[in-house]
Amino acid sequence: YDLMTSLLRETQRRGKHATGFYGVDLKDEIMYDKMPVEAKQYVGFIDWKKTMLGTKALMGHCRHATQGNILDNRNNHPFVSKSKKIGLIHNGIIYLYDKYKNKYRKVLESECDSEIILRIICREKDAITGIKKAFSLLGPRGDFACEMIHVQENGKILFYFFRDDGRPGKFINAFEEMGQFFFCSEEDIWKSAIKNTGLQDMLGHLKVEDIPPYQIWVVDSDTMKIFKVKVKPPTKTY
Repeated sequence: YDLMTSLLRETQRRGKHATGFYGVDLKDEIMYDKMPVEAKQYVGFIDWKKTMLGTKALMGHCRHATQGNILDNRNNHPFVSKSKKIGLIHNGIIYLYDKYKNKYRKVLESECDSEIILRIICREKDAITGIKKAFSLLGPRGDFACEMIHVQENGKILFYFFRDDGRPGKFINAFEEMGQFFFCSEEDIWKSAIKNTGLQDMLGHLKVEDIPPYQIWVVDSDTMKIFKVKVKPPTKTY
């Protein structure tokens, strides 16, 4: 609880306009929430505290708004599929949003450009195909790093991380120490979080790995195995 709370609070440096999370608890129940408040305030609310009863997969988000009024909570992260079984958070700007928003207008629920990534993915036959489609459509003017959790029909829970070369992504393997993997935007966020929670001695030696752009990292929450899928970088347009 302390580490995840500290990570979310430290992530506030990347955005103070809104905070939210999406997760799956130990009973396979989906939990998500978002509010137009700073993370330092949000972590005191009961919806965040309830997640710490135990989760199989969890992602938190701090938003710096560029498109879509934060007071309309539909514009904040996470964005969820119609079935609620897919949740997605995004860091970046979708420069080609105006080009594709009319095509997806019937399924878009907000004015935030980030949502279109999820709607593109949900239209495809599977998540990997959908993510590749998002890279193909949005990547030529892309600027994104995304996390996504997918609760599949068979109950399997998969966690995804993918980014282009416009936004950062870090990975920390704490499996031996805590039985968990962590993803974040910046190394300093991780270092500050473990320092603030007194876990420097236990976790301070761990490598903070740079996640390569144009790869999809998939974590199976049951086996804790990581699968990596390469994506062909799109031709950039300016």
